[in-house]
Amino acid sequence: MSADKFQFAIDRGGTFTDVFARCPDGKIRVMKLLSEDPANYRDAPTEGIRRILQEECGVPFPKDQPLNTTGIEWIRMGTTVATNALLERKGERFALLITRGFRDLLYIGNQARPSIFDLEVRMPEVLYEAVLEVDERLVLHQDGCLPSSSPGLTGEAVVVKQPVNLLALRVELEVLLARGIRSLAVVLLHSYLWPGHEQQVGALARELGFRQVSLSSEVMPMVRMVPRGYTACIDAYLTPCILRYLQSFRDGFASQLQVRRRRRRRRKGGALCSGLPSTSQPALVLLPGLVERGLRSPCQPSPEVPVAFWSPSWLPFDCWLFLGGCTLSPVLAGSKASGSSAFELPSDLERGRAAPHLQVTRCYFEGGYQDTPVYLLENLFHGHSIPGPSILVDKNSTILVEPGCTASVTALGDVSITVGSGAVRPIGLELDPIQLSIFSHRFMSIAEQMGRVLQRTAISTNIKERLDFSCALFGPDGGLVSNAPHIPVHLGAMQETVQFQIQHLGPDLRQGDVILSNHPCAGGSHLPDLTVITPVSGVPEPRAIFFVASRGHHADIGGITPGSMPPHSHSLQEEGAIFISFKLVQEGVFQEEAVTAALLAPGQLPGSSGTRNLHDNLSDLRAQVAANQRGIQLVNELIGQYGLGVVQAYMGHIQANAEVAVQTMLRKFATRRGHVDRPLQVEAKDFMDDGTPICLRVTVDPQEGTAVFDFTGTGQEVYGNWNAPRAITLSALIYCLRCMVGEDIPLNQGCLSPVRIVVPERSILHPSLDAGVVGGNVLTSQRVVDVIFRAFEVCAASQGCMNNVTFGNERIGYYETVAGGAGAGPHWHGRSGVHSHMTNTRITDPEILEKRYPVVLRTFQLAPNTGGAGLFRGGDGVRRELQFREEMVLSVLSERRAFQPYGLQGGDAGSPGLNLLIQPNGRTMNLGGKMSVKVHPGDIFCLQSPGGGGFGRHPQRSAKGPEEARPQAPLFRERGSFYYYSRSQETIEGP
Repeated sequence: MSADKFQFAIDRGGTFTDVFARCPDGKIRVMKLLSEDPANYRDAPTEGIRRILQEECGVPFPKDQPLNTTGIEWIRMGTTVATNALLERKGERFALLITRGFRDLLYIGNQARPSIFDLEVRMPEVLYEAVLEVDERLVLHQDGCLPSSSPGLTGEAVVVKQPVNLLALRVELEVLLARGIRSLAVVLLHSYLWPGHEQQVGALARELGFRQVSLSSEVMPMVRMVPRGYTACIDAYLTPCILRYLQSFRDGFASQLQVRRRRRRRRKGGALCSGLPSTSQPALVLLPGLVERGLRSPCQPSPEVPVAFWSPSWLPFDCWLFLGGCTLSPVLAGSKASGSSAFELPSDLERGRAAPHLQVTRCYFEGGYQDTPVYLLENLFHGHSIPGPSILVDKNSTILVEPGCTASVTALGDVSITVGSGAVRPIGLELDPIQLSIFSHRFMSIAEQMGRVLQRTAISTNIKERLDFSCALFGPDGGLVSNAPHIPVHLGAMQETVQFQIQHLGPDLRQGDVILSNHPCAGGSHLPDLTVITPVSGVPEPRAIFFVASRGHHADIGGITPGSMPPHSHSLQEEGAIFISFKLVQEGVFQEEAVTAALLAPGQLPGSSGTRNLHDNLSDLRAQVAANQRGIQLVNELIGQYGLGVVQAYMGHIQANAEVAVQTMLRKFATRRGHVDRPLQVEAKDFMDDGTPICLRVTVDPQEGTAVFDFTGTGQEVYGNWNAPRAITLSALIYCLRCMVGEDIPLNQGCLSPVRIVVPERSILHPSLDAGVVGGNVLTSQRVVDVIFRAFEVCAASQGCMNNVTFGNERIGYYETVAGGAGAGPHWHGRSGVHSHMTNTRITDPEILEKRYPVVLRTFQLAPNTGGAGLFRGGDGVRRELQFREEMVLSVLSERRAFQPYGLQGGDAGSPGLNLLIQPNGRTMNLGGKMSVKVHPGDIFCLQSPGGGGFGRHPQRSAKGPEEARPQAPLFRERGSFYYYSRSQETIEGP
């Protein structure tokens, strides 16, 4: 440090600006100002520096003149300008330039909805104002596919399949300029490997006069197009705001604040970047290492803070708000500004003196109201000691000293709070609303941490990238207690699986055992969903006191087609390896040989194969075991903290709370229909594409708050694979009840307590043991949800399908589900391009897909106008095109290709889906809803998913128009297949 110059560090927040100064004589000055006060100054950081210089130097520094910086060594400033602009949506207008065929990629994102029980599917809107599709294409080189490859930045071979069409792009960019757009985000496929195309686009844009051009390959040169695209958009949106602010700040100084080239800024993950912000992405990140340090020991000086920002001896932050698992040492609170805290802990405090208080007020603490004296900080001096409860106030801050704590004023004028060490009040077995909320979140946190372990340790694309798994915690009776917000179709069915194992194994379920199961008779959904169950045994009692379980979809477990999702299977044995109650781990030993033999066993059947990816199966099963172990560890920690009795008591309280919530919902529903003291009966019916009906009659007893869900009348089990095990119907029902409750309660067994379910045996919802079921989990489950919501008139039908696509050969296997349109509701439009209801799996990023599998993703965007019209419009489906680069077997398992997603209360039905195969010679074939076909290099599979139904009659329609008279029956369209042709000839007419 220069001995005769000032050093300034500034925290410019949205409300207050904190200025820290180290003076030439070593003196520390702090100042707090309003960030916006135009009546008194133009810029708060500049004004803070001006005031300190004027007071310390003793000479005037006029407000209307730039500050002389000869006495300043450096200024370092952190600001929330970028964050505020993002939150308030006040960033720069910009356009997105993206590879043709992917115009809606960043709108679709990973196709998952953030809250699985939110039917409105509220998601942040995109930031860009316009989209230009760029005619260009890079593909990864694969042996024998394309010639003339060149090495990319990572050494992988890249082929320029289509150069950038700069002439056409120039015309479109000039149109954007005419609209007043001056900022661009450029996101081209595989630019992390080959940035040349993005650089060409960037050069053209700058030549035309665009002031900000954010190239994704420069902003975030990493694989995965979607997150890289989001980062580029943030950069194009916020960087102009940051640069404008920094320029306005520099204008307040005579020297324009020459930037040192050695200056560094911390980026996420610890990387450093030079100079003024070339991108805004690091501006949104708060020192990850510092946050981690804060979680371990808040309110202490941190020697781990990078010197690139500031000396580790001072850390001016507004507040530490890290909660959970932390104990507080003596707390330092600044008296004049929050930025004055945490310089050092005083070691020589004088004996405390009593301070005069201003007044006494009544404050509520745990245990009731208490008289609480109020002190003015300006009247407190070094040595004053203030016992809690008390309140310390000044113009800018308020400090609460809780009972049992003591506040003392240090020599620097800070307030040091010594936290009391009183006895913790024991938690009883009776219900406490606050503890109920705490335990609800603790249980959910256990399941969420299990999921994080599973994702990190798994290796398959299906689990690691698509997140097709679920984790949950169960009580000693196997009842669901809490789950992470994973896949709804898994969660309700897993309870049946755990309870089956308890009854089936009994005393044979011992400590150190881990059970593997997937059979429908044992609560399984379909065979690829492998459930791993681990009991948590008590000490000293050996009986299980809890269960943890994880269910993951394995991309291949054998069967008659690669991917283990055969569209034409007729029996369970054709769909892969079967486990009813298999000890995956016995007495602590992983049974690799036995499980390997079981996974290869389907190969003994004619026309079938064992698993085609044994390595991934074994690795993912080990990951599921590890996830369960993490759950056990966390459950034991919870028991150690509160005691087994308390934990189990609150398990029961959580389930009872869910039961009351469902009862309240049922009563309100009956009351809205005018049934206060008499039973209410509602009905609904829908059809699978083969004509099989799903019928539901719901009888609600408003006095008891109970209901009977009777599926009598549902069609017989089918000679196919879209039969749904009974556990699937339970999953669909518990999901619907949780959605209709509309309260933030954990999904658990209590939701089903007020209802009785009647499912006829040998029906499509309760098939025989050997029936094919691989499609019931992904197709029929969605239709059951549609029927329930139709009976309650909650919302219009969503796409009613998961659009299952598998392809592979003896070497590889891939599985994905594709988004569609969500149904509209009484006060919302349906979301487009999103997964709905019983699934929430991610879609594999385009770059990861093409990197790992021999396909080219030609198109992934919304299918316009496929959502049903109405007062509230249904969401649009998507169009997805895959071009194959080697011979494989393609299997498609889908629904809503004949019966359209219904609308409600006058809203139109959504458009049905469509599956096409386009051959290189131009021949186009309709594959129908369920088909398995051999594909060759150059073949293109085109999937258009269904749209969602509309809700309410559009106000522009005539009250008695032709739409009023037409029944909302299934609508069929002739699309080339015999099935659609024959159905179109029947009595039901199309549009």
